[in-house]
Amino acid sequence: MVFMPLAGKLERNSSDEELLNSVYMVGAVSIGRQENPRRLEMLINSILPPSKRVSYFD
Repeated sequence: MVFMPLAGKLERNSSDEELLNSVYMVGAVSIGRQENPRRLEMLINSILPPSKRVSYFD
């Protein structure tokens, strides 16, 4: 009963950290391949949930 709130918080933090690491990995690979920045935006937006998507090149 005492550890349930802590477990929920740790689970949320780990899923956020996993998402952030995925974005970092996609960004680093795309930069390494010297891809178009618009393609990088599209790749990152495909990973992010709709509420957190960015739009720089519209």
